[in-house]
Amino acid sequence: MQRRAIGAGGLVLAVAMMLAASPAHALIVRLTPLSHFLEESQFVFLARVEAVDAARPSMVLTVEKQLKGKAPFARLPINLKGDNVAAKGKEAPLLLKRVGPKVPVVVFVMQDGKDFLGFGYTNGTWFGLAGTEVDGAVRWSFRHLETYLRRTYKGTTDEMVQTVSEVLAKKRKPPPFNAKEKPGLGPELPPPKKAACEEEELPAGPPALGLIAAPPIAALLAILAMMFPTVFGGWKRWLVLLTVLATNSTLYGLQYWFATSLGDGWWGSSAALWLVMTCVVVLGSAWAWQRHLTRVQAEEAPLAPGKPEVIVLSVLSLGGLTTLAVCYFLNVALLKPDWLPMLAFSCAIWAATLYAICARLRAPVPAPAPAALPEVPRSRGEGIVTGLRPSLGAPYVGPRAARPVPALATEVVVLTALVLACTGLGAVLPAPRGGSGDLDRGVELGDASPPGKEGKLIVRAKVEDREVVSAGKLLWTFRLPEKGALASSPLPAGDRVYVAAAFDSVFRPYGALFCLNAETGKEVWRFDDGKKMKQVYSSPCLADGKLYIGEGFHQDANCRIFCIDADTGEKVWEFATASHTESSPVVVGGRVYCGAGDDGLFCLNATTGEKVWQFEGFHVDANPVVVGDRVYTASGVGDYHKQTFVFCLDAKTGKSIWRQATDHSVWAEPAVIDGHVYVGTGNGRLNEEPEKPAGGVICLRASDGERVWTKNVGDAVFGRVRVDERHAYFGCRDRSVYCLERDTGKQVWRRRVGSPVGTSIALARSEGQTNSLYAAAMGGQVYCLGPNTSRIYWGLDLGTEVSAQPELLSSPIVEVRAGQGEEVRRLYLGLTLLSTARTGQLRCYEDRRSLRE
Repeated sequence: MQRRAIGAGGLVLAVAMMLAASPAHALIVRLTPLSHFLEESQFVFLARVEAVDAARPSMVLTVEKQLKGKAPFARLPINLKGDNVAAKGKEAPLLLKRVGPKVPVVVFVMQDGKDFLGFGYTNGTWFGLAGTEVDGAVRWSFRHLETYLRRTYKGTTDEMVQTVSEVLAKKRKPPPFNAKEKPGLGPELPPPKKAACEEEELPAGPPALGLIAAPPIAALLAILAMMFPTVFGGWKRWLVLLTVLATNSTLYGLQYWFATSLGDGWWGSSAALWLVMTCVVVLGSAWAWQRHLTRVQAEEAPLAPGKPEVIVLSVLSLGGLTTLAVCYFLNVALLKPDWLPMLAFSCAIWAATLYAICARLRAPVPAPAPAALPEVPRSRGEGIVTGLRPSLGAPYVGPRAARPVPALATEVVVLTALVLACTGLGAVLPAPRGGSGDLDRGVELGDASPPGKEGKLIVRAKVEDREVVSAGKLLWTFRLPEKGALASSPLPAGDRVYVAAAFDSVFRPYGALFCLNAETGKEVWRFDDGKKMKQVYSSPCLADGKLYIGEGFHQDANCRIFCIDADTGEKVWEFATASHTESSPVVVGGRVYCGAGDDGLFCLNATTGEKVWQFEGFHVDANPVVVGDRVYTASGVGDYHKQTFVFCLDAKTGKSIWRQATDHSVWAEPAVIDGHVYVGTGNGRLNEEPEKPAGGVICLRASDGERVWTKNVGDAVFGRVRVDERHAYFGCRDRSVYCLERDTGKQVWRRRVGSPVGTSIALARSEGQTNSLYAAAMGGQVYCLGPNTSRIYWGLDLGTEVSAQPELLSSPIVEVRAGQGEEVRRLYLGLTLLSTARTGQLRCYEDRRSLRE
């Protein structure tokens, strides 16, 4: 984590790291821990580059050390031309800058008959490999760079070898992936050395983020104090401040090195580290005050700080202000755990600088020469003047009664200000994750029910001793047959439910579409295209007995849109795209409309799959909406196209009618109702918080795209905005569900739900009215709310059922059925349990709403 790499005074390194980081703007990406590589790899070995030919381009690896299994080859001749993804991104030259003669490479390989799939790793750079056995020899080719695998591991090659060896020997646990790591590549190789040094080993290079053992400021002060004891008042004057800085730096190091052991427990949190560091500062401040008072009683305290101290403090203050300015222009949020130590230290230095300058300006003027001084008679309680008054920075010896008040020691001011800064800034640290603890107060709630198979019932509401909505009851659970996740939203249709899955694998991740019995949750059929279907985020669309769905996550390319027979699960046709298809198709008038990432938006013939038109130049993951002869969709920031707009297109030709720019990406489908278009905007990803969150909801005129109103909520709105006759409802990553007046954007209510919401809200409607809404937070909290008042009818905390943390990235779907004197609602929830191996589930709940007055 960046926080663990920055010491309290590491201003220069912090800025450098900030400038080097490049943002990534994917809505959802795969997360693969190193343990999965080791489990699925048949062969893991250390190789060394034997030769590189940039002209062809190609390179040859020689197997040097077997780490797992015994590879059936000793050399790997690799064609570095790359696939179309590498060609589009011009990745071969980037890889050639990071490999050279004698550079070590760790290779992970899986064999499938005569085919081989592999990943290479060298000093923070991951790349894919593919091999085929021909005439007894394996011919290898470079696929493309794997920038997102830096989340899996990013240390040096030597560190990777040591980690793999120790994990395979069961001497340590495999490191977890870092979901917050930015995608990218390791450092380039240094320029070639002279011929005499060509036989030397190439350096492995330092890790991208190094640990600072002690803050540079502390080291600087210590060196200056020892080299110039007269100027700086001696080493002892800075003893407490240096001790505190060094101690807190050590605490940083301990939490960094033992991050794996501490895991997600309290001792591994930012709050724990901050509390311990604050205690150290408080103790140091008390120690500094005691030392200062002792010097005052002994008449050894100076009247004012010395001029060198003021200069040093001014330089440090200027450095802090420079860092603050750089952070402002780069839109970096300083009120985050990563930056709070630096901010607290800067505040303390600013306070000390201001005090030092004021103390020198208000200090008494030195006495005249001895000859001009009259003799002072000695009286009881007075000392004897024995010479000149000392300089401002030295102790004063003179009559006790006339002695001016000495200045505070610099370390006293710094540490006291640091105590106040730590106390104040500690309030912005994130609170521990919770379930119902984050609910708004003042809502009438019933008693919690004991945990059950469906998860713990945490809230339940009644009005006038009559049950308004019965608590959700679990009817059935469908569990994925293999490790994987559910991020696609389910589609109930009659006696069947359709849901898509993303199965995990390092070498062959794939997706599948399941057809389930709506009453039992049993599998009827599955489609995975012979396990060639890529992982699925897109949700299925049913039209005229056919299912339409896309494939791929953000890092996938060469994806397809499928048409599948809804009764049998047989493929009818497929359409190839160059990018991914996270968008969910919509079928209107015999045409299929579907976003395809950096390929824009496609319109296809629903019967044949032939392309009718394509809208290009933008990254479209949002689901399109067709109203009349118009198509409404939006764009987000992608790898190649980064403009963010809401579009209105001609449904027949794909030509633009209007476009409206947005401040942030739009990932969910627009809501179009009564001549208005409502869209949610935001930055970051579904399950990751950006450094400076931002987002909200925009209302546009459907006729010309002019803005009607904007509601900023300070964090991303990734789900669809649900709109009824009066209100607009949406969930936000700020752990809240909002209700706005749809005509004005004025907030009606806000309900805290315990964890971020990245999915759409589900509305239960009957007789033209919304009577309940369902919200699913990522942390596993599920609530049934009243639409007008946010009254909580019932809620579940799915995290109480198992030790694994649930993650809800699939939008809940509700189905309303009429009954005698009541409504029967079916709620479908797709969730993933995060453990060593992810497991996906689709759950069907049922509640009942009384229709009696």
